[in-house]
Amino acid sequence: MVYFGHSIVCSCCCKYSLSVCYLQLSFIADGNGTLTASLDASVDFSGAHFGTRTTRFAAIVDDGKVTHANVESNPGVMEASDAATILKQL
Repeated sequence: MVYFGHSIVCSCCCKYSLSVCYLQLSFIADGNGTLTASLDASVDFSGAHFGTRTTRFAAIVDDGKVTHANVESNPGVMEASDAATILKQL
């Protein structure tokens, strides 16, 4: 499993959450938004002084290649990236 996010969040999650570490997740930061842009998962919150952020998404990565990428289209809704949807794609 892979978690993409801010480098500080990645290091804190692994350092302070033993339950997360037992899942053997790979924590990968997307500091300049390259992955986010390639998945078309960018959201512009510049108007609120937050800059470009990442919307909710889930991806299945097999041997380093993204085989499925489900990006949510509506904030606050989890339909494309929920566990049931991802499990069906495995």
